[in-house]
Amino acid sequence: MKKESLDTVKDEQVHATGHSRLTRRKLLSYLAAGGAATLAGTTLLNQNVGFAEWRGTVTESVYGPGSIPPIGSFIVDVTAAPYHASGDGATDDTSAIQAAATAAENGILVIPKPAVSYLISSTIELPSNIIVIGIGHATICLKANSNCTMVQLNGKQNVTLTGLTLDGNRENQSSDNSNPFDMAESHHAIKVINSRNVTIRGCKLTSASGDGAAVAGQFYVVGEANLNRQITIVDNEVLNNGRNGISIIHADGVWIKNNDIHGHHAWVSTLGAGIDIEPNRGINPGEQWIVRNVAVENNILHDNNVGGQIIGWANSATTIVEHIAFRRNSIYRNNHRTAAASSKGLYVKEINNSAGGKYSDIVIAENDVYENGFVDGNPVSNTIGIHLDKCNVPLFVRDNRISGSGMGIQLHTTSNATVQKNHIYKFGNAQGGSGITLYATESSYLLDNRIHSPTALNNFSRGISITALTVQQVSRNLIVTGNIIGDSSNTINASIGMTSNNAGWPVFSGFVLDRNVLSGYVSLPVKCTNCSLPAISSFIGKQVLNGIQSHYIVANDQFVPYYAESSLYGPSSERPVTGRYVSMSWFDSTLGKPIWWNGSAWIDAAGTLV
Repeated sequence: MKKESLDTVKDEQVHATGHSRLTRRKLLSYLAAGGAATLAGTTLLNQNVGFAEWRGTVTESVYGPGSIPPIGSFIVDVTAAPYHASGDGATDDTSAIQAAATAAENGILVIPKPAVSYLISSTIELPSNIIVIGIGHATICLKANSNCTMVQLNGKQNVTLTGLTLDGNRENQSSDNSNPFDMAESHHAIKVINSRNVTIRGCKLTSASGDGAAVAGQFYVVGEANLNRQITIVDNEVLNNGRNGISIIHADGVWIKNNDIHGHHAWVSTLGAGIDIEPNRGINPGEQWIVRNVAVENNILHDNNVGGQIIGWANSATTIVEHIAFRRNSIYRNNHRTAAASSKGLYVKEINNSAGGKYSDIVIAENDVYENGFVDGNPVSNTIGIHLDKCNVPLFVRDNRISGSGMGIQLHTTSNATVQKNHIYKFGNAQGGSGITLYATESSYLLDNRIHSPTALNNFSRGISITALTVQQVSRNLIVTGNIIGDSSNTINASIGMTSNNAGWPVFSGFVLDRNVLSGYVSLPVKCTNCSLPAISSFIGKQVLNGIQSHYIVANDQFVPYYAESSLYGPSSERPVTGRYVSMSWFDSTLGKPIWWNGSAWIDAAGTLV
């Protein structure tokens, strides 16, 4: 029987691959009940395809301008003859679904809501030019001990999946990421290889042994020629998979938006991320792994080992990671199941050109990052809201709101980073913590950040902490300016603290600390421990302490502020009552002489209480 077009057939004459009838009216009722789409006449699934989110005619949306006719010229129902998928949760429906999918190339594959679920035991390979519609989140479940990817696209184009639940049944698979030696790298809910114009929308991807969705490549044959392109992953729920929620491994042009991604707790420390942007290492001859032009926007990432991560593998000479934007996501309550101190909201690792790879244009902006690394309601001291680790190319972290971690932002052995206009509060715990921590960091900028209200006050509570770990690690050429640290009601030990792990190490140099507003500190506004003071004293400029500008001198191995009379001057009734520190000077106009704060009282030059 002839396959007829939706444009021409009558209301009761839409055929499923020319074998069994699926009426247009019945399809519309399916779609309305399942909330999948509205299909009328030639208006098919007004979808957004690709990185640019352009809209046009249906033909353009699916194929691009001036291309072949639109998808949807006929409809295939997996439950109709000759396929007869049962959906009873016991019958193996693999062959039925695969045959229906193959027949639906250039058409629509409809998967009605089953009585229980469609059980499969091997990978369903989708063709090009197909829309797959699950009615009412129709569930496809992987049979026990099947140990495979559920749905795969390999070398395909123009594919949309919507309204499906893919359940990987990981608790009943023999291969799972429940131990650190079983990576389950090819056991995903959906795997996309060397494909273009793929949309995954409104699906539930759960309980795969591997990733919920893996946008990947084939080992030995990866490079520019076989990149995945124009991949759209929107409005999905991705949960409880054995590796990561979504992994982007080899792609150019990916849009990840409005997804709820949670419950990923792999035992391997670099896995268990809500979203993992991570090319492979390129360890085989001739391999080149590339991740380029990725936008991650408006997702909810919670209750994973790590909310999101971008890893570049600094030891690769051919890897490319560039043009990545991580914006306006909510990242919260991510807590590493086996190593609480490894919990992070967002982790950026080894974006580093030292081996010859190409890394550039990474932006982390306007995210809400909170309560990552909580144990029993309190943050673990080494947990981090946003962590840049071993990175040496320009990275931008700006306009994020971060709270409830041991450290708000950490730069570890990193250079060329700009951290600007972030709001960091409620950081640290009883063991200490810092709003921003720099370990052995060079040539970076901390500009106009707002840092206040640590969870607890102790000797290791800092607004900004600059630390050298070993004699080989240095912190130098840092611009720290315009930051507002502390407030009148929440104290920290030192607004800016610099610490070397060994007295006399000349590891700090080339600092510019200038025009920061520092208040609410208990010790010194700028405190240096085991530092090489002469190397940096000339760079410590004018700060604003509780509204009064100050310069610094070096005394007693600390930076001690001093003031001109014109900047710290007034009658006895206006002597400072907050932000005082030992040796602070004040010209008392009532007494007509300078006085000093000795730690408990004001004294004059003779040591007399005044």
